[in-house]
Amino acid sequence: MSTLASAYGAPDDDAPDDVRDKQVLALASRLYGLYTACVYLTPLFGGYLADRFFGAHPLILVGASLMGCGHAALAHRPAFLLGALLIVLGNGCFKPNISTRVGSLYERGDRRRDVAFGIFYCGINLGAALAPLVAGSLHRREGYEAGFLSAAFGMAVCLVTYQGLQWVITDSLRRKGTHRGGSEIGRASCRERV
Repeated sequence: MSTLASAYGAPDDDAPDDVRDKQVLALASRLYGLYTACVYLTPLFGGYLADRFFGAHPLILVGASLMGCGHAALAHRPAFLLGALLIVLGNGCFKPNISTRVGSLYERGDRRRDVAFGIFYCGINLGAALAPLVAGSLHRREGYEAGFLSAAFGMAVCLVTYQGLQWVITDSLRRKGTHRGGSEIGRASCRERV
């Protein structure tokens, strides 16, 4: 993120190089700090919204869509900050709820639950390893815009895959009796209040 902020310019593009470099570093540091703080803070709200109001599935869809739109917006220089905001909000909706969704597929103590999390984290790590290679090579050949658009395309593929496999997820949740997809803690605390 700090590299991208510096690549997109400083507050005063007409300043001498040494002044501009300091402005870019200051701007990049502030943006990166704010972005990182929000990425870690927003999942608290996303988890709360899923447990109390919407369930995990709708917020996973909203989160993935927002992150995809955010990456597409980053491809357009004037929309850089809007794109970062969309990614932060999407992360808040997506991150806590996708893990909850995986955990809700099997009962606690079921060995398949550990396997499901293993597959889930392998997919995350594979994406984290391949994404910089793909976006970096596209950036070199086509520019920053192509790198950002490849991330948006990747989110769209993930969203289609998740939706395409809903029949598997829904079947597992029905057998378990937790079709809504919220966390067990959230459902238990709601039952206690009733």
